[in-house]
Amino acid sequence: MGISNTNYNSILHINGDFQEVKDFRKSVIISGVPAATQVSQIPGEPTYSLEEDLLNHSIYKPISELKDSIENGLFVTIGTVISIDPKNGWWYKSCKHCFHSLQEAENSYHCARCETYPSSHTPRFSINMRVADETDTASFLLYDKEVSKFLGISASDLRLAQLTRGGVNKEYPTELNSLMGKKFLFKVSVKMEDLNAFQPCRIIVTKLCADNSVITKFTAKTSFDEHNMGMENSELLSMNTDSAETPKGTTSPSVETLSQGTNDGFSTPNDKIITGGWSKKLIDVYPDSARASSSSKCRKVTEGATATIVEIHDE
Repeated sequence: MGISNTNYNSILHINGDFQEVKDFRKSVIISGVPAATQVSQIPGEPTYSLEEDLLNHSIYKPISELKDSIENGLFVTIGTVISIDPKNGWWYKSCKHCFHSLQEAENSYHCARCETYPSSHTPRFSINMRVADETDTASFLLYDKEVSKFLGISASDLRLAQLTRGGVNKEYPTELNSLMGKKFLFKVSVKMEDLNAFQPCRIIVTKLCADNSVITKFTAKTSFDEHNMGMENSELLSMNTDSAETPKGTTSPSVETLSQGTNDGFSTPNDKIITGGWSKKLIDVYPDSARASSSSKCRKVTEGATATIVEIHDE
């Protein structure tokens, strides 16, 4: 038997008059168990610096891929804040103990997480902003810790300063404009919640980095990775295209000729043979077909002793 403590205990009794405690103390004394000289700790996840975490220990996804996520996850992305949505406010009433938002009660507030009814609240940041990169834009939720760190002021102090200046409670403070047009590295938590047609997930910022040196290193690293990926894809495409080239005067094995008892033969792709040559766009192979009236197929008459119509289907 032993005694432990966590952040989620309900009630802690000090010198409580319980028979179970008395029996436990008596058993320890009788058995002569020595007092513990060391507190054991549960091993946690390794801790990294912000730079190390963003550059080497996080998966990068551009905004377009974040919006296409089909499951929850933690990722890093880079983008620029292009707007801040003030319609939902910039702060919320939170519990002093757990950061959870409070609900209005009759003469107090109610914290559903702590199951308490405090008489006061603590203002904390909650900012909904639009972030863009070269692939797409998305709504990011930025909460108290990262906003306070970046602005150098708490939500409570900013709200007090705003009221002191004569501003109203819901007015958008000008201090938040320092986020606008700023490029950041974001570590985000993607959660499949609040599904809608515009954005099928919630993107919550867990870490924010505005350090230009870190952003430069990140940009160089991702550019290098994308360049290598592009080289690999080009090599694969080249291999597929080369393998699909047909010597002059021969017929491609991916095409079969169907005779209909006429002098003209119709050629159509053979569905039993797939080659990489079809990765080329039809408009590049048959540029004359761009002027064809039909949108579902294109035809080209080849020169030769016998005229042949080659019919290429989109599928």
